[in-house]
Amino acid sequence: MNIRAIITRTLGLLLFLSITACQKKETTRTAPTPPLSTDTDLGHGYVRRDGAIHFIGGGTTGTGANATRIDMPSPRLLRKVVDSKFGPFKTAEGLDAASFEVLTETYTRDENRVYYKVISNDEFIVIVLPEADPASFELLEGNLTRDKNRVWYNYEIQHEVDAATVEPIEGGPVYKDKNSVFYQYTQISGADPATFKHIGSGYYADSKRVYWCSTPIPDADPIAFQVMGDSFIAKDSTKIYRSGVHLPGYDVASFELILHNEAGFQIFSTRTASI
Repeated sequence: MNIRAIITRTLGLLLFLSITACQKKETTRTAPTPPLSTDTDLGHGYVRRDGAIHFIGGGTTGTGANATRIDMPSPRLLRKVVDSKFGPFKTAEGLDAASFEVLTETYTRDENRVYYKVISNDEFIVIVLPEADPASFELLEGNLTRDKNRVWYNYEIQHEVDAATVEPIEGGPVYKDKNSVFYQYTQISGADPATFKHIGSGYYADSKRVYWCSTPIPDADPIAFQVMGDSFIAKDSTKIYRSGVHLPGYDVASFELILHNEAGFQIFSTRTASI
């Protein structure tokens, strides 16, 4: 006997499952430091102060009067970064304050180098972006950047990506060049850059396959595939999916989004063969 089944889920859990799978988690921020009357505002929390550059948008890097001076991280913080196995890095020591330019809170440059701001709880450290050419450096989207020779995701060089043809793909940390498609630091094997696109939530597709983030969804039909609103529920002509995983037992033809409520609930309906 066919009956009507109402499926309700807490949106907070749904969003956690979908967003954290494909997007960078937001870092907790501390309160900004009040500026001095003599500061020159450079934007995005940076100021020029007494011939040096400070970040007063939240957090500390040094101690005392240099707590927010970006080229003077404390020895304790340096030890902490080294102990975290962050990898090789250079601090912003020796930056040219006169030519210092703010691109975003994360990316800055002077006439000699490009810099990247790393945040951890209530502390930050500004490091040199490796091998970046400040004259040709440009922002693409989010933490995807390039210069005339190289591509970076966050602060890491992506050696396999072609700088001349790289372009971001809407919807998350996904990008492509003339040859391949990439998710964050990894190439998506077999993905077709010519047809690869974002289709909603954490779902992507090319002419051959559908993907949840970077993972191909077995047997999903890229032509019939559709995302239910902006949730992580989707369907094609034969199956229902949640976060890219097949949900058996639901009738595809009758499955629909009833309500997507910003206050915290999603309601779907479907006709099932049994209860």
